[in-house]
Amino acid sequence: MKHILRVLLILLSLSTLHAEKVDFTLKDLDGKVVELAAMLEEGPVLISFWATYCEPCKVEIPHLIEMLPEFEAQKLQLLLVAVDSPRSQKKLKPYVKGKGWEVPVLLDTNGKVMKRYKGSNPPYMMLVDSTGEVLYQHSGYKPGDEAELKKTLEKLLSGEAHE
Repeated sequence: MKHILRVLLILLSLSTLHAEKVDFTLKDLDGKVVELAAMLEEGPVLISFWATYCEPCKVEIPHLIEMLPEFEAQKLQLLLVAVDSPRSQKKLKPYVKGKGWEVPVLLDTNGKVMKRYKGSNPPYMMLVDSTGEVLYQHSGYKPGDEAELKKTLEKLLSGEAHE
């Protein structure tokens, strides 16, 4: 009986953990405070945790940016969250500007927010719906992942355009 009760408590704690809504506040490259909740009011957000030292991240991000217009009807937004250390954050603004990335970039010093939401290393991605619920998570990047992501987004966001 104790064993069954213990298993039930573990399952309950896991379901409670999964039900946690994603919400955080970080500064952007200009020092402006940005709240995820404000972005979610506009629609779902694809959050990509990345770093300047992460070569797979540098390959993945242009694919994410290129994909955005295809999900305009669903109001999908892309949020890049840099997990660089405080020492390397000085390189971020020139790097992003040089790449021509015109999406919000926030600073998650040492990856604290990424780790809070079960990410261990970049690239780590989450799709969060307008209620703050995580619909999708993915770690790592290899060529072809963007095609799988596109299919997943089409499936998960199919109802968003009608809300």
